[in-house]
Amino acid sequence: ITSAAHAGRGDAFALNPLLKICFADDLLPFDFTQPRKEFGRGAIREFSPAGERSLIIPAK
Repeated sequence: ITSAAHAGRGDAFALNPLLKICFADDLLPFDFTQPRKEFGRGAIREFSPAGERSLIIPAK
């Protein structure tokens, strides 16, 4: 359903909106080879930003 609008427009490729959100930020390290694992890391709050945002994330 999500890609129907893109297919109708004739876009080159369409991607799940969840993946688009994950890859929108350059400071979020995300492994393209294992997207399910990365979504799982996000669900258990293991996924944390790298770089400048690491200062505002509380220490474990």
